[in-house]
Amino acid sequence: MDESSNAGKSTEVKRRPRRRSSMRGFTSVLMAWAFLILAASGAILYVTPRGRDANWTNWTLFGLSKDQWAALHVNLAILFLVFAAVHLVLNWKIFWAYLAKAASPGLDMKWEMALATLLCAAVAVGAVQDVAPFSVVMEYNEQIKDYWSRKTAEQAAAAPVAHAEDLTLAEFVREIQLPLDDVLAALREEGYEVHDGQVRMSALAASKGVAPRDVFVAIRKHFPAAGHTGWRAGRGGDRRGQGPGFGPGRDGLQPTPYPPQRGPAPSTR
Repeated sequence: MDESSNAGKSTEVKRRPRRRSSMRGFTSVLMAWAFLILAASGAILYVTPRGRDANWTNWTLFGLSKDQWAALHVNLAILFLVFAAVHLVLNWKIFWAYLAKAASPGLDMKWEMALATLLCAAVAVGAVQDVAPFSVVMEYNEQIKDYWSRKTAEQAAAAPVAHAEDLTLAEFVREIQLPLDDVLAALREEGYEVHDGQVRMSALAASKGVAPRDVFVAIRKHFPAAGHTGWRAGRGGDRRGQGPGFGPGRDGLQPTPYPPQRGPAPSTR
């Protein structure tokens, strides 16, 4: 009795049809997840600081740096576009039939199709030409970045030059007008393993597990006046950075003037 029932069950198991994988279902679920992550990473990138502020302070959100959020966004965008093309190929007949039906006299969706096309074109042209109301989106983005720049400047050691983390230590101390040997000795005293001035500020900071700003803080412990000579001539003026000026004018920061030059007064002749 038991043997016959077991044989029947084994036969049922063998006859049970295999579940077929659905490429359409896989593509749809993958695109849904990619869209959600793209939306989240895009929103986060909208509110991130400028690169020079993010890199100088080791800015992170949810454990990811600005570069990591950008890498996530770009790679997910590529994945989304690839599988959007796959999804279109798999559903081409349905898609084409829908377009033909929408354009047919019976359904008469020509107005809707034209409106959708014009709306996309208007947004694209308005964004490229930087006209209202599309320019407002970027103006808000600039205001957010200006907030981060002001916050960085209010800290104990704002970067004396833009993208200071990309400079070698020798280049950095030249910018803040300090002797390299004295800075090397000061950093060694603060626990940094540094042998010469060829190491980049970012690498030096990473070797100690700190932000590049913290390296500057360590230097200023020994040289409090370091970095107070202001930024070099840079962009000023409006949001697009038009016009001459000192320092990052588009950040809304006030430049620190250079100290007066020593020597005889210039001739008035």
